[in-house]
Amino acid sequence: MIVDHKYIQPKVVMHNCDKPHGINVGPLIDNLKNNLSWMVRQQQQQSIDTPIYNPHRIDFPTRGLCLLVKKSDEIHRFNQLFKDRTIKKRYRVFIYENQNDKDKEIEKDGEEKEKLRVGRYIHYMKPSKSTIKQLSLDKVDGWHDCILDIISIGKMEIVWDIFSFELLF
Repeated sequence: MIVDHKYIQPKVVMHNCDKPHGINVGPLIDNLKNNLSWMVRQQQQQSIDTPIYNPHRIDFPTRGLCLLVKKSDEIHRFNQLFKDRTIKKRYRVFIYENQNDKDKEIEKDGEEKEKLRVGRYIHYMKPSKSTIKQLSLDKVDGWHDCILDIISIGKMEIVWDIFSFELLF
């Protein structure tokens, strides 16, 4: 930012970034550069040592808005908001409907089957630092609630350029 003919590092920079599907938010063990954090660093001409924190993950096949944080104290504050349930994530999910699968049912509780419909789906996850998670359909003390509220179901045609996204400053 230029103020009085001098460059001043802005305190808050907004990146409006629609993460395309097929790209990770952060680096993986075997892929340091093919991720959104790396692309933001390149766009801003920052070194690999410049920290960029990912307060949440958007899966590889998922497209959407994601938040990247530059300061460690802010990432802790943001994570605390999730922990306190002050903020929530809301997603719009699109699934491909294969004409052959049109009348198939989803499996629930092992044996009972039902069609996906509007409503609340809950399972529980054991707290763990491991990426492999233990899940249960029964409530277990100390485990996290994983709640999915399906608000509506409908048909929609989606057309987009897979790799077009823009960083706005």
